[in-house]
This record gives sequence, structure tokens and C-alpha cells, in this order.
Amino acid sequence: MARLGHQPPAFVADAYQVQVQVTLLGGAPNTHLARFVATLPSDDSEDADTMLTMLTLLTHRTVTAEVLAPLLQKPEPEALSVLDRLTSERIALLERTREFARRSRPVYRLREHVVAALGPALSYQRRTTDEYDRKIVAMVREVGEVNARLVKLLLDLDTAPASRVLGDLVTRGVLVKTSTAERGPSVTYGAGPRFPKTAGGRRPLAKPADSKERRR
Repeated sequence: MARLGHQPPAFVADAYQVQVQVTLLGGAPNTHLARFVATLPSDDSEDADTMLTMLTLLTHRTVTAEVLAPLLQKPEPEALSVLDRLTSERIALLERTREFARRSRPVYRLREHVVAALGPALSYQRRTTDEYDRKIVAMVREVGEVNARLVKLLLDLDTAPASRVLGDLVTRGVLVKTSTAERGPSVTYGAGPRFPKTAGGRRPLAKPADSKERRR
């Protein structure tokens, strides 16, 4: 079912475990998922553990062995082995998030090229740009400026994706840099020339960087 872009079957057993009803859910297939699965080696595309992990990550940005174990009906160490297998360079579907890479219970996510290939198949990917814009714009209107740390907390992103989001907003003129710092948490951003106007037709005033920057 997953290879064809459908959700897995639903199983319901009666109270005495005598009968089991299996329901295959129809409807339009998830063509983006089916197209991607077709590119996987047959051993992986036909593996239930791989498919269940993929289905979980269609609606969740990250997953852990603790969360995945009951879905795979395996002990947590075996679920961890499945996740580690999917991070291997042979298949390269997942990666450990940087913040949790060395912890005893690491957190996993889809690799960037997999996210790009799945595209609209990911529920959180469809609304990313517009949602991120709205949240950051609202934050700048409220406090006057943002930095990478605030964006990471606001959008629940790692460092690299948060930097890309800010860089895209600067490129589009929605934000401008308001500090002289080049890297790190000291870099701040305020309203740019294309920052959305409020109902009153005004943009929030960006805070001046510092006296040295003003003299320039």
C-alpha cells in the first residue's frame, strides 16, 4: 500500500482475537511518495520497516526509536537499528539532527535531498515558506528585530535551516541586517523595503545598528 502511495491497512481484532478485520483505504494515491519509493532499491521499497518510517516522516519532521518502536512492533533497540540502517550511505534516507547526534536517544529526520524529492508529499513542507514568513513578520512587528536564535525557537528549526530562511527573507527584501556583526547570535534583522505594511500603511522601524554603522 505504501509503495503505491496509500496509507497502510487498518487492522481491527475482536475481543476474543478470533477474527481480524483488515481495511484497505482507497482514494487518490500519494503520487509524490509512490514516485520516490520507485527509486529505492527493491529490498528497501519492499521492507515494511522502511515504509512505516517513511510514512511517519511524511507528517512529522523528526522521529526517534522510542516513538517508532510501537509502530514497527519491535523493541526500541531494534527500532534504533532500523533508523541507523536508513542513515547509511547505501540508502541515505535519514540523518541524525546535529543537536542530538551524540545522545543515547538520537533524533532523526529526512535528508535534504529526500525532502526536496518528496515535496508536497510532506504535510509540513507544503506550508513552509508562507508560514515562516508570517511568523517572522509578526515577530519583527512585535519586537522590532529578530536573530537566528529567535528564529530557531520560533520555527522549531536547526541552525542551518534557520539561516537559510533568514537569508531568503533578506534576498527578497523582506528583512535587512541591522547589526555590524557578520556571524553568530549578535547578527540581527529588521524590516526591509519589502516588509509587509500594517493596516495603517506603516512598517516597523528597524533599530539602528550602532553609532559606527550610522556614521557609514
